[in-house]
Parts: sequence; C-alpha cells; structure tokens
Amino acid sequence: MANHKFSNSTAHEGRSSATDTLRQGASELRHQAESIAHDVREAGKERFAQARETVQEAGSHLQEAAREKAGQVRDTAQEYYQAGRDQMCGMEKNLESRIRENPVTSLCIAAGLGLLVGIVWARR
Repeated sequence: MANHKFSNSTAHEGRSSATDTLRQGASELRHQAESIAHDVREAGKERFAQARETVQEAGSHLQEAAREKAGQVRDTAQEYYQAGRDQMCGMEKNLESRIRENPVTSLCIAAGLGLLVGIVWARR
C-alpha cells in the first residue's frame, strides 16, 4: 500500500506540473497576443497618420492648381473683355466717321429704322 500512495502522489504531482505548464503557456500566449494587438494598433495609427498626411498634401496641391487655373481664367477673361471693348470702340469710331461723311443718308436710315420700330411696337 505504501507503493500505491507513492504512485498517487507522483501522478498528482505530474498533473499539477502539466497544469502549471499549460497555465504558463497560456499566459505566454496571452502576452504575445496582447503584444501583437499593440503592434497592430501602432502600425494602424502610423498608416492612418501617413494617409492623412498624403491626403492633406494632395489637397494642398489641388488647391494650388485650382488657384493657378482660376488666375489663368481671370486673365483670359480680362483679355477677351479688353479685346471686345477695343473692337467696340473701333466700330463706334468707324460708324461716327461714316455718319459725318454721309449725314443725309445716315438721317434717312435712322428715320427708316425709327418707323420700322414704331410699326412693330404698335402691333403689340
């Protein structure tokens, strides 16, 4: 019987040792999982910060490009406006010189246009 007690004691110690080993292994796995989760969180934060910086840089480049394009459009519009204004001034001077050269003809044309406008207006 003493032999039986010895083997029960040895079996109990073996189970206890295996349980302790399993607990220690589980604890190590938990620590490793926490470390991996921490690393993943940090990598995610870094990637997010990089992505945010890239988007901000792209936004700045687009904003600058839009300003440049708006300036070009403004300059082109001013050029067209000035060209149209110059052309109208030229046409005005040309018309004025023709009226001075042929005052009677100009007066007859103006009277005819006035009559035509009056007839159209009276029909309404």
